[in-house]
Amino acid sequence: MALQAARALNADLGNLPGEASVDLVIAAYALAEVPLAKARETAVALWKACENTLLVIEPGTPQGFSRIHDVRVALLAEGAHLIAPCTHVNACPIQPPDWCHFSVRLARRREHMHAKKATVPFEDEKFSYLIASRQPGVLEGARVLSPPAESKAEIKFKLCAETGLTQQSIARRGKAEYKRVRKLEWGDLF
Repeated sequence: MALQAARALNADLGNLPGEASVDLVIAAYALAEVPLAKARETAVALWKACENTLLVIEPGTPQGFSRIHDVRVALLAEGAHLIAPCTHVNACPIQPPDWCHFSVRLARRREHMHAKKATVPFEDEKFSYLIASRQPGVLEGARVLSPPAESKAEIKFKLCAETGLTQQSIARRGKAEYKRVRKLEWGDLF
């Protein structure tokens, strides 16, 4: 298995190694800990510390997306290849007050529920992310940017593609296409 020999390294974001030394760097909710003005600089240092892939995850807030957007611009300038969620290398079409984020439902343990005084055994964690690689990936299609809205007549999707942001609607009467897209979720490729 590829991860059998994996090891975790902890590093100070202000003092990263200058040359590539690991295959994969994951910076999860880390850029929020550095001043906004240093987010790009830190992302470039993280990029230089990896030999292959960089994954940056930030809170799914306008501020978290702003950091991800800055990282995207900086990494493209460094020659990085985007893997996800972007399906193109054009300028990001998302403008404030909108922001690109996704959601995942996480189970809560009893201790977590007690600490948060929660009444449900799950929470929906919203996040923004970017995956960049030194190897080119296949950039095609469009990313579903919000939960699909289903009505009696159609399903509507907000999509981000090479041509920009669009609204796609698939009518129920187009049975084959409707059946195919009905299973799509927020964050999927269209």
